[in-house]
Amino acid sequence: MNKDELIRGYQAGQRDFSGVDLNGVAISNVDLSAINLSHANLGGANLHRVNLSYANLSHANFMGGADFDQVNLSYANLASANLNGADLTDAKLCHANLEEADLSYADLSYANLRDTNLRNANLTDVHFCNTIMPDGRVRNDNSD
Repeated sequence: MNKDELIRGYQAGQRDFSGVDLNGVAISNVDLSAINLSHANLGGANLHRVNLSYANLSHANFMGGADFDQVNLSYANLASANLNGADLTDAKLCHANLEEADLSYADLSYANLRDTNLRNANLTDVHFCNTIMPDGRVRNDNSD
């Protein structure tokens, strides 16, 4: 599926895109709130300023350098998602479910994780810079 098919389907009222292959897709400045992309392949996706609030992204694969620059993932379900190496710079992840998600090597600079569920998430070598953590404190790791 390409981005135009996804956007047309979404605008027509379709919300269930579970299991779709959107590898390498580039989408920007679009509202895709409440979309179901569970089990989707979004490896190498570029989602700049996309509104994915309340989206179901559980078990989705973002491996391959997914770029979520300034994306809104508030209240999104990302349980068990593979976000290894994802760029989540300035992402809004308030109240998101990242339980058992793989965030290893992800960049969470300036991300807002307030009230986010990180239970059993893999946070190996995650880059935190001015990151708002679930408890509201700001985390900075100067390990560069």
